[in-house]
Amino acid sequence: MATTAPAAPPAAGPGNSKRAERRFFSTYMIALAVAVLIGFAPSFFLRGLVEPYAPLRPLRPIVVLHGVITTTWLLLFPVQARLIATNRWALHRLLGNYGFVLGAGMMTTAYLLAVHLYHEPAPPPITPAMNVVLPLCDFLTLCILMPLAWRWRKNGPKHKRIMTVIACLLAGAAIFRLPFGDHSTLSGLVYVHMALFATLLPLWAWDFRTLGKLHSATAIASAVVFVDMFARLPLAPTPAWSGFVTLLPGFGAP
Repeated sequence: MATTAPAAPPAAGPGNSKRAERRFFSTYMIALAVAVLIGFAPSFFLRGLVEPYAPLRPLRPIVVLHGVITTTWLLLFPVQARLIATNRWALHRLLGNYGFVLGAGMMTTAYLLAVHLYHEPAPPPITPAMNVVLPLCDFLTLCILMPLAWRWRKNGPKHKRIMTVIACLLAGAAIFRLPFGDHSTLSGLVYVHMALFATLLPLWAWDFRTLGKLHSATAIASAVVFVDMFARLPLAPTPAWSGFVTLLPGFGAP
């Protein structure tokens, strides 16, 4: 009786590896976008429709503007990945330019949001300086990562990693709002920030799987985010941080 040999698995090659990479980064960004949706659902996306995780602040225009710009920027990433997959390079570059305009808008509105939070009363024992530590530190981090993404925009491996780390930073801001961990103690905040930093682990795993080490862009961007997340915790309650904040344009005395 004749037998049929089982079909051989497709050979690994440049085409397959590129498709796998596109799938990984597209799926990664979609997962981060979902995290943003879940984290900001009660206060922004589904406000009034779902139970809030904490008492809601008024939905000021600057909050709406920052949310719309940031969401648009996040949704642009999987679209860009699809354009690369279909070899539509001209449209990819055009949207990329608009993406950096959105990035500049995201940075600007993050700073203005920090100014707004500084002057808006916060429940004790949160001081005005502590009230702005997350958006202001994330703004300073974006001031480093966005120029790097622009500088490496023609270097695909570096560019996509920097953009992914920026998305992780944004997802971290959303995850911070989820009701887990004790936000009233330093140890509790360290635990929460470890969860935020863990959003980078899939990128690290991909680098080790495909390169055997961290890509240089992943290492640089991860280091910047690490300093952002873990330096701000002991720094925020100090007089030095309060003094630094009051010197920034738009802040001054609360």
